[in-house]
Amino acid sequence: MSLGAIYFWGIGQVYPKYDHPFFSVPTPWVAVPHDFSQELKDHPQWIAWVDVFRDSHGTLVVDKIDSATNLVEVLKEWKGRRIILNIKSNVEDIDRELAEFLPAYLDQSPILLQSEYDIILRSTKESLANLPFGSSQSDRLRLNSYQGMAPWPGGLLSAAPFHGDAFITPLKWKSVPLVNELLAREIHRRQKYLIIGPLMDLSELHLAQSLGADGVFITNKTLLETMQH
Repeated sequence: MSLGAIYFWGIGQVYPKYDHPFFSVPTPWVAVPHDFSQELKDHPQWIAWVDVFRDSHGTLVVDKIDSATNLVEVLKEWKGRRIILNIKSNVEDIDRELAEFLPAYLDQSPILLQSEYDIILRSTKESLANLPFGSSQSDRLRLNSYQGMAPWPGGLLSAAPFHGDAFITPLKWKSVPLVNELLAREIHRRQKYLIIGPLMDLSELHLAQSLGADGVFITNKTLLETMQH
């Protein structure tokens, strides 16, 4: 009985739609690594995905921790473009550094902040509340765990906490699925967005599309070429 009460409490929650310039482009979206320069130039509506690290000098750099490419250079190169910043360094005070660094660029480009680390998303959201946020590894584990907490399809998924604006996830971790039809439906019920990737082949793309993904993250240039034919 208590499980049923939790389920119906979750179903009864109302989620307002977040109107932000990042989400203003009609779906489906395509995100590709920022160094796919020609592909991004040919498709102005595509999203540039940028992996962000903090190096030993305290500088925000891209792609790897010892990179010579400063994040500032990439943001200038893709000014006006929708950008996903995927924060890969879980280091002390990076939330404060992001909160000080990003405001200068938020009027230039619609930016969504993503990280595998829940603490980075939560702490940065306190300082940059109007910035759209993605999902962490903890979010994926939590939502999938809630699906198994009651003896009916979807379990207590309707009551699972999720504070992001977009659920960003691979299709699976090793052989374990991370997103299914029920989870995708719940994300959309909450008026959130579903971005799936990285996708490596046509079968993965078709599966993401069948789940109703609002966007896909593709790191395989051959797959991108297939999509354009």
